[in-house]
Amino acid sequence: MEKASKILLEYWRSLCRVGTIPSRDAIEPKALKSILPVVFLLDVQGEVGITYSLAGTMLCERYGRELRGTAFTDRFDDQSRPNVLALLRRCQEIGSALYLHTRAEHSILGFAPLETIIAPLTFRDQGPVRFIGATHFTNPQRRSYSGHILSQRLIHGTDIPAHPPQPIAQPMGMRIAPH
Repeated sequence: MEKASKILLEYWRSLCRVGTIPSRDAIEPKALKSILPVVFLLDVQGEVGITYSLAGTMLCERYGRELRGTAFTDRFDDQSRPNVLALLRRCQEIGSALYLHTRAEHSILGFAPLETIIAPLTFRDQGPVRFIGATHFTNPQRRSYSGHILSQRLIHGTDIPAHPPQPIAQPMGMRIAPH
């Protein structure tokens, strides 16, 4: 997992209390200052879909347009859209974050791997109706290229629990025999 993804995930987890999803109001941009150019916020718009309410400057540059008000799934190819939407809905329901590994079609680079972390947020008394996320190239050399991302194909998506599982401690004095 890339640095920006780790920063966002650790921050989101620090705001989670057992059994709760953090509120959009709890997000402090200063805490994410080092990654703000790749951070975005999404709003769940009922049947309309999930749209950008905010997108960092680097993301808008990468996609060659302002993302605010556009559907998050618009950036994916036709085959990936329903799968990405289903993964987002699942994370919204179970309160976990989501890791997306995608392959971007780029106007200059051809194809390049992208990583996206998305985590649910509540808003007022509405439950998890927003998401915070970050998207970036996984190859550091590709981050400085100009050109635009034309579309993305989902390679895989994975749930990330709000609280990482704790290691099971072995009782002192007991050893587990190798098998």
